[in-house]
Amino acid sequence: LSASASNVSCNGAADGAISASSSAGSTITVDGQPYDPSAAYAPGNYTVVATATDGNGMGECIASTTVTITEPDLVTVSATATNVSCYGAADATITATASAGATITVDGQPYDASAVYGPGTYAIEASLSDGNNIGVCMATSSVTITEPDMVSATVTSTNVSCYGLNDGTITITPSAGSTVTVDGQPYDASLLYAPGTYAIEVTAPDGNSVGVCSYSTSVTITEPDQVTVSATSTNVNAYGAADGTITATASAGAVITINGQAYDASATYGPGTYSIVADAPDGNNVGSCSAYTTVVITEPDPLTVSATATDVTC
Repeated sequence: LSASASNVSCNGAADGAISASSSAGSTITVDGQPYDPSAAYAPGNYTVVATATDGNGMGECIASTTVTITEPDLVTVSATATNVSCYGAADATITATASAGATITVDGQPYDASAVYGPGTYAIEASLSDGNNIGVCMATSSVTITEPDMVSATVTSTNVSCYGLNDGTITITPSAGSTVTVDGQPYDASLLYAPGTYAIEVTAPDGNSVGVCSYSTSVTITEPDQVTVSATSTNVNAYGAADGTITATASAGAVITINGQAYDASATYGPGTYSIVADAPDGNNVGSCSAYTTVVITEPDPLTVSATATDVTC
């Protein structure tokens, strides 16, 4: 009698095999059951017996042996991951461990604990030689790495309306869940601003809630040039005349009116007080900025004459 066995391929299987042969005319049993070469066996010790009729046909001759079928250790794998820190990055990590002697792959590539990953689902496999060293036993797992939403903001501003004012505005609409600062101070939509450049910082928790992701930009608020106006005048030359003049100048781009009428340098004026206004577009081109002055044109008193007469005596 001769018998050999192949082991169970992987832990938990029952695919071991027994190959047995004996002299002609004998009957083989395995653990008392008729031997079947195609049968599969779980791990364990098996008694193989061959029997044949003895030389007198009155009894049996017996030969026996034992074969042992083993199974390899269970292949296990476990994996954890950190997420991508900020949108668009590829700095996530995978930490994988497996049973002793197993080889680990991530999406088919050899596992490298120092590698970094982008967002996605990754297949982790651990493999180890099977019980007969002709194949492998495997364990699988997967991890999903996410990334946070992009941190962003839309930022608009209005300029200071007129020179010297502090009425500029900043309007910020940030991505959900974020915090906004303007020059390091919490953003307040109702605040008004002087001319200048302002730093906008938008932050939100990172993908692992251990830091922040940021978006930075800036806005510049300007103010228009100061509107100025100056005026001189000449008085009426004679009582009752209307030959006074007004000479007015204003800052670049301004329009001058006198008493609400467009300024005409060639116009002449009677005596009176005249209001001179210079208007220029405001910082946002939705209104105007103004400067004012007045001139007074006078006239001389009227000329009068009186006379008396005496008659000729003779």
